[in-house]
Amino acid sequence: TKIVSGSRDFTIRVWNLLTGASLQSLSVHGAPVQKLSLSSDGTKFLSASADSSVGIWDAATFTLEKRLTTSDTAISNAIFSPDGTQVVCAFENGLISVLEISSG
Repeated sequence: TKIVSGSRDFTIRVWNLLTGASLQSLSVHGAPVQKLSLSSDGTKFLSASADSSVGIWDAATFTLEKRLTTSDTAISNAIFSPDGTQVVCAFENGLISVLEISSG
């Protein structure tokens, strides 16, 4: 069983839940990873960063499928929409934005 964690060192780490061993380090962001969120169907996860970007990842292979960029403001929180076609982002300045995954 594997889990993922986001870090202030700009990486996402894949861990073996049973042994605690770090299995993989994923790098796509240029600032701390603020949030990880799993899609409702469990096939994807997102990583949101203070660098104003969102990574969309395959949850089985841990490969980056898409990188979405937003404004110049750091993202503090993000989630998938229930149908998995959008990402809702909350920014440190208090604003909220909806990103279309297909057009990003």
